[in-house]
Amino acid sequence: MRILVTGATGYVGSRLVTALLADGHKVLAASRNLARLRRLGWSDDVTPVLLDASDPASARAAMDAAGHIDVVYYLVHGIGQPGFRDSDNAAAANVAVAARAAGVRRIVYLGGFVPDAPKTRRCPST
Repeated sequence: MRILVTGATGYVGSRLVTALLADGHKVLAASRNLARLRRLGWSDDVTPVLLDASDPASARAAMDAAGHIDVVYYLVHGIGQPGFRDSDNAAAANVAVAARAAGVRRIVYLGGFVPDAPKTRRCPST
């Protein structure tokens, strides 16, 4: 499969790229800073793709440059930055819209936050 990994230079993304390559997939590694990709041991085995998820035009250009993509792994998150929830949602939407327009049929989104909700009997006390 041809797989685009966004956030490829992050903790999860860099390990996912390694696993996908080991399984024989064609990996396109997306980053807003291509120099960071070159620091990783698998950089010669992937196709680098410039992508700033916060910019809709960049997301569209990345999908166009990538060509056919079977799956996008969305691993981009701005945790700890002011207004990160809103900016995270907007960035994910940018990539989703661009991926859909490019004919991508599957996006795997890794999220790490659970919405605030009152505890119920099913939720253990913390």
